[in-house]
Amino acid sequence: MRTGCWPPSYATPRATLREIPALVGEIIAGLSGTGDLATLEHDRTNLRAFGTSALEFETKYYVEDKTQLAADAAHNAILLALLDAFDARGIEIPFPVQTLRLDAAASEPGADRAAHPDDRAGA
Repeated sequence: MRTGCWPPSYATPRATLREIPALVGEIIAGLSGTGDLATLEHDRTNLRAFGTSALEFETKYYVEDKTQLAADAAHNAILLALLDAFDARGIEIPFPVQTLRLDAAASEPGADRAAHPDDRAGA
């Protein structure tokens, strides 16, 4: 059994999120045995976690050919097909972003030392 994770944006409409498991299943079924790909079988796709910058869907699928080369080819084909399907539906895969907010008072000279509890007089 192989595992893949797909990170749609938090901005994705809930109705579209509910379609992702079936969409992944259709993609895997459509790729199975085509071209140089081994026979593939979709087992399940579930919302796994709330990630730091995206929702995390996890897919379990089987690759009939047990070689690493076959598994890599299948995973690559699934990812590319999923990117196409996400683009067609307007589903974004976000870049990780971190926001740093500075308090105006903290930007004054010496403010960082005064704010630290270990810097109190007598400590």
